[in-house]
Amino acid sequence: TLTDNIAHGESGASWDFAGHGGAILCDSRSATTVIGCEISGNSSYLNPAATGGKGGGICCYNADGVEIINCTIINNDYSQHDYGGGIHIETSANVLVSGCIVEGNRGDYRGEGVFIFGSTDVTVEFSDINANGTTSTSGYGHGLAVIESSDSILINSCQIKNNGSIAGIGRGGGVTAEDSTNVTFNYCDISNNTANQGGGVYLENCSPDILDCTVSNNTTAGTVSYGAGGICCWTGASPYIHRSIIEWNEMTKSSTFKNGGGVYCWDGTSPFIQSCRIRYNMAQDEGGGVFVYGSASPSILLSEISFNSADAGGGIAASNNTVLWSCLITNNTAQVGAGVLCDDVDTSITFCTFNLNEAEVSGGGVMCNGASSNPQIENNIFWGNAVQTPTAPELEQIGMNSGVPTVNYCNVEG
Repeated sequence: TLTDNIAHGESGASWDFAGHGGAILCDSRSATTVIGCEISGNSSYLNPAATGGKGGGICCYNADGVEIINCTIINNDYSQHDYGGGIHIETSANVLVSGCIVEGNRGDYRGEGVFIFGSTDVTVEFSDINANGTTSTSGYGHGLAVIESSDSILINSCQIKNNGSIAGIGRGGGVTAEDSTNVTFNYCDISNNTANQGGGVYLENCSPDILDCTVSNNTTAGTVSYGAGGICCWTGASPYIHRSIIEWNEMTKSSTFKNGGGVYCWDGTSPFIQSCRIRYNMAQDEGGGVFVYGSASPSILLSEISFNSADAGGGIAASNNTVLWSCLITNNTAQVGAGVLCDDVDTSITFCTFNLNEAEVSGGGVMCNGASSNPQIENNIFWGNAVQTPTAPELEQIGMNSGVPTVNYCNVEG
């Protein structure tokens, strides 16, 4: 058991590792194996700290061949604008974290639970990363952060829960992945996390594979919040999301931009979503299930979009390049466009079933809004969708404020 230690270094110290690794520092001089240890209440500190204080519990710096197995890493912290309250992995290779509990660690910048930077061949598996967080105005990746890393970063079968930011504009309450390649999240549960942007997951210039994961009950918080309660795809993010469940995520009422309860696709991103369930998500404004902004071009295939709600676009608020293929879009609610809102866009909708969606005003199934809204709607079923106060029966299935949709080979009730 390693408890209540402090790694303390002075700014400008000649030793590269000053102030790093509150309990354990792993460097290039030897391979290290840590098994079955409790590492708690330790701190890293650099004073005065422009940068410093890496790895309140464990710091791997320029290391090669580190194994951290069946350890409990709790209530550690780093201070003053640096990274990795529990575990810090920087410019290292061949690092394995397996069967660990990483909980209650604190810091004021990035990766309060686990921070991975500039590293290769890192695996974090079968671990619980819980209740890590910050009070910083700029923190992100509160549970786990992957930054500027490449070549086989695998996060497998982990529980990433109850992490978050309580102030400022923190990004990625559960997970942040930025400027990285070859990142995979596999069989992870990312739930009950909070941030101001991307309550569950925040992606930027990174296109990970998100496979067989659950992203649920995540929220945004704060008056400047925007970008998804569940998964936020920001600049340059085009993830492959497969066989995953994205549910019960929420953009809160206090958010400035209340769009994208489940998934938010920022301008220029192109996520590929296949065989997923996106359900029970909520946004105050647009896109309860999925919100697509500007020139974003997501493809959503073979997926269920259900029981989501928003003011407009309860299931999906679509963009010019959105592709929907062979999806079930059902039981979503909104003022307009309960199933899908096409707002001045040419969305492609093919082989989909729209059923039991309900709008208050128009477009129970699909709503075409704006003079440039000319979606291609082919080989779809529209049945049992409803509008509470329809001005014409056909508006219950496909509503048109303006624009000219192309509808071919569809089965439309009414």
